[in-house]
Amino acid sequence: MKIQSVSIDVPGGCPNNCKFCVSELTKESATGMLENKLKDIDDPWANMQYADRLEFLRDLGVNNVILTGTASEPVANMKFIEWFYKVNNSISSRFKHIELQTSGVLLNDKTLDELDTYGVKTISLSLSSLSSKLNNSISGIPEKLQFDIPQLCNKIKENGFNLRLSLNINKAGFPDLVYDKEDERLTKLTKLGIWQYFHKFVRLGADQVTFRKLYSDDSDSPQAAWIKQNDVPDHFWSILKKYIVDNGKPLQKLPFGAIKYSIFGLSTVIDDDCMAENNIEVLKYAILRRNCKIYSDWKDPASLIF
Repeated sequence: MKIQSVSIDVPGGCPNNCKFCVSELTKESATGMLENKLKDIDDPWANMQYADRLEFLRDLGVNNVILTGTASEPVANMKFIEWFYKVNNSISSRFKHIELQTSGVLLNDKTLDELDTYGVKTISLSLSSLSSKLNNSISGIPEKLQFDIPQLCNKIKENGFNLRLSLNINKAGFPDLVYDKEDERLTKLTKLGIWQYFHKFVRLGADQVTFRKLYSDDSDSPQAAWIKQNDVPDHFWSILKKYIVDNGKPLQKLPFGAIKYSIFGLSTVIDDDCMAENNIEVLKYAILRRNCKIYSDWKDPASLIF
């Protein structure tokens, strides 16, 4: 079994009310997987079960850990991240490549210093727009927790982290980049917009950028309705891919099929299968849930691995 990374489902809640939240679309079907055996993190049983799963993944050759969550913001549960750090250090061959997937809320000098102590090396900043105002609105960030994107990026870099911009591409957040109609004039505008955005990424100090296609289950939920209204047409992705291929240098093919390119000094990936549903030969990620078990799918209990 080949697995590219393991996503750690950090328990807790999220202060945001993201208009396109994929976790809200999947958490009902994942109820059994969300049984929180980690409420008491001093429980020796939970420690042993979690350590066994981490050892199992390391034995399979998995190297990369991503701290993320189901309808939860990892930074809101620093006690769990500290506990994970201790359990990880207890196994014979600990994970060293540790990333944090975050909306950016609650990141400050104190939490960044703690994350550094707990072994996090890369901050993957999930953004719905490069406009701070639009990002705060689309991500439903409470007023007291809203932040300025350039200032936060600068703080992340000042604290020595690798910075990845994970862009949830949508029409509302990127109105100067995405056009509904497909014609020669708009194609030129899109290419110009892509060029301008890459220069914005460089100014923000990013090391890596991932363009994400939004996931929808086509339900009648508010999140699915918002995604349908603001989804990006296929021709945009075609233009983006061609631009990156024409202007970038291929670096490597990732196990799940995407190719990483170097463009303007940035490591660049297009993720148009964020739920990893189109490749069953190689797992893009395994998921270590809060019930101390490993799955290959965020919403299907039948995907239990161990």
